[in-house]
Amino acid sequence: MMELLDGRYELGAPLGSGGTGSVRRARDQVLGREVAVKLLHPGALDDAVHRARLRDEARLAGALHHPGIAQVFDYGEDPATSPPTPYVVMQLVEGPSLATVLREERTLPVARVLDLVGQVAAALAVAHGAGTVHRDLKPGNVVLAGDRAVLVDFGIARSTGGEPLTATGELVGTVDYLSPEQVAGGSAGPASDLYALGLLAYECLTGHKPFRRESPVATALAHLHDDAPPLPDEVPEGLRHLVARLVSRDPADRPASAADVAVAVGALTAATSAHESGATVLLTRPADPRVDGAGSARSRRRVLVALAAALVLAAGLLVATVVGRDGTPTVPAAGASDRATAPAAVERVRVPAGLVGTAYDEAARRVRERGLRPRRVERTTADAVAGTVVAVEPAARRRVDVGSVVRLVVAVTPPTPAPVAPSGGGAGGSSGDGGKAGGGAGRPGGGAKGKGGPPGGSKGRGKGGRGGGQGRGR
Repeated sequence: MMELLDGRYELGAPLGSGGTGSVRRARDQVLGREVAVKLLHPGALDDAVHRARLRDEARLAGALHHPGIAQVFDYGEDPATSPPTPYVVMQLVEGPSLATVLREERTLPVARVLDLVGQVAAALAVAHGAGTVHRDLKPGNVVLAGDRAVLVDFGIARSTGGEPLTATGELVGTVDYLSPEQVAGGSAGPASDLYALGLLAYECLTGHKPFRRESPVATALAHLHDDAPPLPDEVPEGLRHLVARLVSRDPADRPASAADVAVAVGALTAATSAHESGATVLLTRPADPRVDGAGSARSRRRVLVALAAALVLAAGLLVATVVGRDGTPTVPAAGASDRATAPAAVERVRVPAGLVGTAYDEAARRVRERGLRPRRVERTTADAVAGTVVAVEPAARRRVDVGSVVRLVVAVTPPTPAPVAPSGGGAGGSSGDGGKAGGGAGRPGGGAKGKGGPPGGSKGRGKGGRGGGQGRGR
């Protein structure tokens, strides 16, 4: 028997199911087209919050227009049931979810990951420009329709200016992709979606979720306190650096916007392709990730500034492809262009935050992840645990050029003073045990006079070896 929703939509096979609702294939009998219909589970029909979320999904997603976002066609409530059944009618996107693909393939090639991240970032740029945060970005909500990645399910999306539909302290989202600020009880913003995008890229490259622990609570706490393990060396350095920025615990350390990420991915893609082929490519302006004028004029200016910076960076990377690893320029092939190439622009990054109090090896690793060079500087102090970082220069979150030196000042335990020899035992430079008392406080080599002997310089016979020797280098 045909199941008809609201006298218009003929319901078909299920396409997917979640905690509070399911999606079914359907046919719109009025317009004669195939669509997808999202419905609440029967047990959630009486829940006012779930009904409100479904209605908000239709309102928020319905205002977004981009090839990378599933279009919302309609919202309604079927009066044939009690209470009326709310539903959302959406564009039917044919294809597997990214989660399904990862289960089958485990990891994806770098070029494909760059393409996916660039497309999703472009879609997020449109959503964020319209004031909408997805809040549940994960592989299961990215559908692959041929070579196109489509973002679906804005079921817990929130307007950046709207009131939350959650209780205080309630975590909403998928725990493997929750941002640290959400775990800490803060509100999700555009930077939270970028964090989830970084985790999505990480999973595509490695085949595992970096913060998965033995329980959901432990996983949530790992987002708050742990750093993601470094990506394998076979992942190109530029992509490793981008993913590391996306999964930074501090939102201020992540890229400024999804539009910036889309532009950066375009530059990385161009540079990677040129490096692999050894050919010179023509860099054209990437398509603006916004469609139909979405976003403010300020957002457009930011995109253009980021675009200009990325193109200069890409040009610099292309120069690197024609220089040998030993610094010797490669001789161009016959017929190659003789045009001069502009010098490379230096990318700027932020000095990591939260290094003070950590062990030097951990701090150095986090500095290297940013493309910076750690330098150990020791400072004698009794006020900190030996081997931990007590200061960072330049200061945390300061922008510096990639490759810059970051000085990590490490606590060193003060030396234990040597015992002073008793009087009458030759406390001057002529006694090894008395070397510190007689000559140790002076210049290295003993320029000060000891109490019981000549100026440090005569050989002692005790354990000290040379008078004044213990005064060196401290």
